[in-house]
Amino acid sequence: MATSTSSSLLDLMTLKRADWSILVQIEEKIGEQDPKSCFECMKCTSGCPAAEFLEMYPHSIVLAVREGLAEEIINSDLIWRCAFCLKCRERCPQEVAPSDLIIALRNIATDRGIGVPEDLNTVLNSIMEMGYIHPPMKVFSRRLRKTYTREELGLKVMRGPKDMDAFREALMSAFEE
Repeated sequence: MATSTSSSLLDLMTLKRADWSILVQIEEKIGEQDPKSCFECMKCTSGCPAAEFLEMYPHSIVLAVREGLAEEIINSDLIWRCAFCLKCRERCPQEVAPSDLIIALRNIATDRGIGVPEDLNTVLNSIMEMGYIHPPMKVFSRRLRKTYTREELGLKVMRGPKDMDAFREALMSAFEE
């Protein structure tokens, strides 16, 4: 990867100059993969289940990083919207793996003390408390003007992990690595 910091390239949205110095940090985190190998075939984007929720598509994120414009991505919540399903890794003919690049950008963001978005923290806290994102909801029938529980509808009762302490410990160990 190039580490040149002089450039005439300009981010037209922020009018910031390109900065390739971050590519050294990214290279340390992703190893042999090279964002410059991407030829924008968009196979990663066409398979991305989160693409419709992203401000930039996976191939556009790779392009921005490749062109030295990673700072804006690191400072946004864009990197936290990736579902990390790894479809982009499977589909990329150049083995660029946008998911690995996004994880590297997340790591750099947390190394810099940039916190995760509040809505993601809410989800994580809920998982730590109950074992799932939100408690089972009741369903209201407007026609019958009655509220039903899962059991009343013949649905399986949702249960959290059998051993919440072991679950929390396993979850926290995943974050420490």
